[in-house]
Amino acid sequence: MIINPIYKKELLLSNKSVRYSVLISAVNMLLGIVAILYIFINTDYTMNTANIPYIAFLELFIGVSMIEYILFLFVVPAFVATSISSEREADTLFLILSTKIRAKDIVLGKLYATMVSMAIVLASSLPIKIMILSYGGVSIIDIICLTVIYIIAMFYISCIGIYMSSLCKTGGIAVVSTYAVLIILILSGLILFGYTYAFNPVAMFLAGVDRILEYQTFVNKLNLSVLDIDILHTAKGMYICMFTELVLGVGMLILAIRRLEKSI
Repeated sequence: MIINPIYKKELLLSNKSVRYSVLISAVNMLLGIVAILYIFINTDYTMNTANIPYIAFLELFIGVSMIEYILFLFVVPAFVATSISSEREADTLFLILSTKIRAKDIVLGKLYATMVSMAIVLASSLPIKIMILSYGGVSIIDIICLTVIYIIAMFYISCIGIYMSSLCKTGGIAVVSTYAVLIILILSGLILFGYTYAFNPVAMFLAGVDRILEYQTFVNKLNLSVLDIDILHTAKGMYICMFTELVLGVGMLILAIRRLEKSI
């Protein structure tokens, strides 16, 4: 089996990176502290009232998932947006393109490495979610469905970052540009929610949680009335988000490949 050399190199560098190890530790430490404190508070409540608030564990699962999703929105662009522009800065991009490695191999290799690295972070947090699962109120199907949404969101954001990286000459500009695109997508989804929700990675998460876990009660408790998610109360809204973001992601990958091919 032939392994993409760019993927192999990027994954090796990622595994040796101190930043990556710190990321895994920080994410799991934060989620673990939140989960343990919430469980401790509700266990104390159960001991005093003899009442088991299963809805509280459902809300805990949603809260932990939301925190992790927000972290991914901030972390993934920082990891992927410098993927191609950093090679251009180091004057190694044209050297790579002068070999038998094609532009497609570079783009897909960078994408695979980012997806695998982020999937490892996601998998490392599963024990915390399974711990919540043991208290009831959440099913394994809920975890699987949200995991699928995480993977699609990571793919979508990674594609945005790779495309911006193929356009920008420096890594710093690529990172800023990727964050700018994400902010525009998220804010447009809040302001013009009924028209742009399909392009919004946050809308996809809210649609999935609303469909699977009756998220509306949690939204009301957080007083997030600005998020009018009536359009996403059906499975159709969630599937529209998934399909649209997958198609857009593939389109940006194709544009990034063509951009590199023109630079040969």
